Amino acid sequence: MPTPSRTLAGLCLAVGFCFVTVLAGCGGTGVPKPRVVKYAYDPLNSLKLYLEGFVNGATVQLEQEWLLKFVEEIRKTDADKAAVIESGLNGILKSPATARAEAKKLLDRL
Repeated sequence: MPTPSRTLAGLCLAVGFCFVTVLAGCGGTGVPKPRVVKYAYDPLNSLKLYLEGFVNGATVQLEQEWLLKFVEEIRKTDADKAAVIESGLNGILKSPATARAEAKKLLDRL
């Protein structure tokens, strides 16, 4: 038969174990900190997506303003490439019927 001091010691040990287990399980609030992800803006890649759409049969509609903004952004880093792109886009915008072929040629030059 266990003695009262052994029973009390076992009870204290069990309560202490439970206490430590609870404390170990309460490691913070569980709410993750929001992460800020910054994406690099690349106007050339955005322009290529539009051109690929034209090659795949998308029609030229109201993209003129956006396309010219891409040219201006590209001009800040590479004026020669912007000139090539601008001449190709002018061909696409002047004649939407030939946009598919013009976009393909422009993509090949990029």
